[in-house]
Amino acid sequence: ANIKDLDGFRALLAHVASSIGSTSDYSNFAKNAGLSFPTAKKYLFALEQSYILFKVYPYVKSTAKRFIKSPKWYFTDTGFLHSFRHGLSRGAIVENFVIAEIRKRLVILGMDASEMYFSQSQSGAEVDLIVDFGKHKLAFEIKAGNSVGRNDYRNLKELMRIDPTISRGFVFYTGEEMEEVDPQIFMLPI
Repeated sequence: ANIKDLDGFRALLAHVASSIGSTSDYSNFAKNAGLSFPTAKKYLFALEQSYILFKVYPYVKSTAKRFIKSPKWYFTDTGFLHSFRHGLSRGAIVENFVIAEIRKRLVILGMDASEMYFSQSQSGAEVDLIVDFGKHKLAFEIKAGNSVGRNDYRNLKELMRIDPTISRGFVFYTGEEMEEVDPQIFMLPI
């Protein structure tokens, strides 16, 4: 990767870790790591090519616009994420873990892991993950709490109402019960 600025590289990794679950573009990473735009882009590309990081793009109707808008970045291995040891929220760590595990399982099953998206409405309502299988999609909410209430899957239910191609919804949480909370939404312990 020809990494010449090790401190800048570390700063870039730290900024990626602190932005888990948030959208961020190359210029934002460059600015926060004190790197030039081309250098930040090169380092992120190297991290992605080495399977340390991966991107999840926004779910929008126009396929071309998906790749223009800012993605979310995640670590393939949450052990790497934990190595930064700075104020990462439990929610961000749990979200990274679940999304990385779903991605790994898609790869193991020989499926296209690039068909993973997140949804964010103009009002800010967000669904953490959508996996597109072509004719149908699955949507996921990820919660770091030990219980799930109606508010925890409100955005999921609304997205499924708007997009009937989403056949099932799942709420992953840190509790222990597995149950159907709605005719198409299931609560699953992580």
